This record gives sequence, structure tokens and C-alpha cells, in this order.
Amino acid sequence: YMVGNPPEKEEDHIERITLNDNYGPVHFYLLPFVKPSMVKNIIGTNDGRNYSYSETIKKLIEREEMNTKDRNVLISHQFYLPVNKKAEDIERTDSEIRTAGNIDEVSGEVLLPFDYAALGHIHKPMKVGSDVYRYCGTPLPYSMSEAGQDKGIIEIEMKEKGVVETQVLPLKPLHDLRIIEGELKDVLNQSCDDFVRVVLTDKKDLNIFEMQEKLKNAFPRLLEIRRENIRKNNYQAVVKKDVKMDPFSLCTDFLNGVDEEEKDLLQDIINHVKGV
Repeated sequence: YMVGNPPEKEEDHIERITLNDNYGPVHFYLLPFVKPSMVKNIIGTNDGRNYSYSETIKKLIEREEMNTKDRNVLISHQFYLPVNKKAEDIERTDSEIRTAGNIDEVSGEVLLPFDYAALGHIHKPMKVGSDVYRYCGTPLPYSMSEAGQDKGIIEIEMKEKGVVETQVLPLKPLHDLRIIEGELKDVLNQSCDDFVRVVLTDKKDLNIFEMQEKLKNAFPRLLEIRRENIRKNNYQAVVKKDVKMDPFSLCTDFLNGVDEEEKDLLQDIINHVKGV
């Protein structure tokens, strides 16, 4: 079953699918990603303002009047936060943070009526305060922030009410995602067939073309090359200069190598900020 939209009209409810086994019915509530503005016609507003994400999900669930004597499962795509945890403590990918920052957090307390919650949205496998409220995570790493994560599928066995057993079935990709850091000679000794970001820490200058060729031969699935010390040294060189430099000169010096078109754009931005 696939559901693309949350309830939209007053008479609508969260899509519910009921299956039966030897222990009786299991009710699956299917709730795709919800923004408060999407359901304000159903749950109302708080003195004209949209409710928070957490209040919105809580109110949507309360509308369902679930039979808590039966087994109930929530399938939801949202940023659920373990109780007493801060949003900034949860590892999220760059794309997740850019989408909504941390305003989309939902308290894990809203999951308490459910016997299990199968959650999506966070790429890292994670429990929301309990073995039965879980993000399975992505089956493969989709950004460098996921390098080193153990991926898997969660197998859930539900028996009578209150008895839920889980185990993780590990997934091992053909080619892992790795970040390899060190001086060029040490990095080349770690050649592999994985997807790799290389972070070079050499303090001396390197022949760029020769370095790239060597790295591509050592890592056929090379994704990115970074020069850690060059960035640090450039930054330190700029901040040590005369702090009385005007903003335009300071920015162009720091960025190093901007062309005339970029300089014009930069000057426009500085003028806008200064209100010129």
C-alpha cells in the first residue's frame, strides 16, 4: 500500500489498513510527511497561527480514536525526536537539515499509543527511545555524512498484544562509502574499490595533475579530493592580515581567484547588506 497525501478534508482520516493473523487484527496507520499548513483546515490553528509540527501530528493521531486493545502500527515519514533529546543531537544528512532545519521536530511521546512505529525520513538507523519506535535508515548511504554507518533491514515479529520482537538483517553493499584522510603517500597505500572521499593533509605543495592521476588509479570510484591544510592555511593567512580591510577586499582575498563577474556580484551583495 502507498499513500501520498495526509487527510485533506474534515471527513478524511489517516489511511488505515487492517490485516489479521492468529492473534487478531493489526491496524496499520499510513501517514506521509505532513506540514502544519497542509492540515490546518482539519485541526484548526492556534489563534490564527499554524500549530507546531509536534502539535499537528498529535492532533491528527487523536482524531483517530484508536482501539488500544488491538495492535496498532504507525508508518510515518517525519522527524520524530526521542523524549529529552535535542534536535541538534540527532545526526541528519545535509539535505534533511536544509529542507526544514529543526522546526519539523515531533516529540516521540506522540508514538506511545502504537505497538510499533516504522519511521522514515532520517537516513541513519535510529531508535526513538524504544526498540519498537525505529528508523530503519536508508538501505545504502546517499551522502558522505553516512560513511561508516551500518545499514540494514529491521525484521519485526508481532505476537499477542504487547509482544514485539525485532532484529536487524544487515545489508552489505558491493562498494562501501569511505572517507580516507592522510598524506598522499599514506592514502595511496589504502587503495580500494569503494566510493571514496580523499582528504589530503600534506603541508607541502603537490603537483595537481600527478596527484589526481595517482588517486584515480588507486580509487576507481573516487568521488572527491579535498586539501585540508591548504584550506586552513589560506584562512589563517587572511585572518592574520590587517583587520581594517574593507569587506570587499577581505572577501576577494579570502575567496582567492574570483573573476570580474564574480567581483561585481560580490560588490552588489555587500552594497545590499550595507543598504547602499
